[in-house]
Amino acid sequence: MNNYIDWATFFSTFPNLKFLRIIPTFHTRYFDWARLELQNWENAHFVFRAFFRELLASIPDRIHLGLGLSCEPEENMHLEGRGTVSLSFLQQMYDDLSRRRGINST
Repeated sequence: MNNYIDWATFFSTFPNLKFLRIIPTFHTRYFDWARLELQNWENAHFVFRAFFRELLASIPDRIHLGLGLSCEPEENMHLEGRGTVSLSFLQQMYDDLSRRRGINST
């Protein structure tokens, strides 16, 4: 999140992309800070909110998006040394930003 990413250009390089799962994580070194910062979407720092707002707004409608860990453990990427952002936080983000786009958060 320290660098600007032109998400529209990024996604345009994958014209055949149909499914995408985003698993927001943070390094466990920042667990104490991030755990508090990422408990409630309304109270999250504006940098996090802006990052996710830009990302979700840039995902083309043709892409089926999943947020958070998959219900199928074998589908989850290897997350050694990473902490996942809670599903309740992701659901709050989804409710705030994505309802109108029909993004599936499960």
